[in-house]
Amino acid sequence: MASWEALAKAAALAYGGETSAAGRGGAALVKLAFLRGAPLPLAQPLALPGKGVGLAATRAVRQGEVVLAVPRALWQPHSGAAALAAARSGAPAFAHRIDAVDARLAAGLAGPGAAPPMSVAPLAALAMQILFATVEGPDAAYVAWLRAAHPPAAMANAMPAFWGQARRRELQACELASQGGPLDRLPALASTLHAALFGGGGMASGGGLANGSDPEVTKDNGNGPPVALLLWALSLVQSRATGSAGAAATSTAAAVGASSPAFHASFPFSLVPYFDLLNHEPGGRPNCAHAFSDTGAYSVGELDCVSPLS
Repeated sequence: MASWEALAKAAALAYGGETSAAGRGGAALVKLAFLRGAPLPLAQPLALPGKGVGLAATRAVRQGEVVLAVPRALWQPHSGAAALAAARSGAPAFAHRIDAVDARLAAGLAGPGAAPPMSVAPLAALAMQILFATVEGPDAAYVAWLRAAHPPAAMANAMPAFWGQARRRELQACELASQGGPLDRLPALASTLHAALFGGGGMASGGGLANGSDPEVTKDNGNGPPVALLLWALSLVQSRATGSAGAAATSTAAAVGASSPAFHASFPFSLVPYFDLLNHEPGGRPNCAHAFSDTGAYSVGELDCVSPLS
C-alpha cells in the first residue's frame, strides 16, 4: 500500500538513489508535499525509458479519480507573483531593472494593431529565484531539487536552447524541425535579460553549454553569472511552468516563440512542485486532465482507467 515513506523512497530511486544529490532532493520534494498538506498522490516518480522521470500510478486508478492535488501552500512560493514580490521587497533596485527590461520587451512584442503589451517579468523573476535560491525554509527543497535533478550540463544535451548555432541549424534543416524557428529566441531573451540585469555584453552568438558551444556564452559577462546559467534557469521555467493565458503566460510564450501545452487558461503562472513531473507525448492522447480549483489547488484527474507500471 502506498504511503508517504514509500513515495519518498520511489522519488529517491527515480533520481539515482539516496547517495546522489538528485535522489535526496527527490525524497525532500515528497516530504515538502506532505508538509504543505497535499493529499497522498496516487502516482509516484518513476524513471521512464526514453522520457526521463515521470509519474506512474501506484495502484489501479478508476476513470474520474483525482490522481494528484497540489495545494496553494505548496506552489505559491514558486509562483511568478511571489517571485516578483520577493524581488521588490528584498532587492528593489534589481526588481526595477526587471521592470525596465520588461517594459522594453513588452513594447517590442506589441507591434501595430497587436494586443496590449504583456509582461515577461514573472519569467525573469522565477529564473532569478532558481539562480539565487531566494526561497527559504522547507520550501527551498523544491529549488534545491530542481538544481540537483536538472543541472545545466545535463540539460545542455536535451534542450535545443542550449545548443550552439551549428547544431541548431542542423536541427532546423531536418524534416522533423517543422517548429524549429523559435529555437534561437530563448537564447536571445537570455542575452537581453543578462545585459539589462547584470550589465554584461550578452551573447552575440547565442550558443549553449554543451561541448563546442560558443565561448561568449560560457564566460562571465559583467558582474552576474554566465549567460548560459541564466539561459538554463529560463529554460527550466519555460519548460516546466504552467500559467494563465493572460499577461505572464502569453508574453512568455510570445517571447520564446512557444505554444507549449504547459500554459493553461486560468492557471496562475507558477512552477508547481510534483505536478511538473507529469510526462507528455506530443500528439499523443492524454490520459489525464488538469484543473485549477476555487481553493487554489492544482489537480490531475484520470480520463481513463490505468494500471500501475510494473
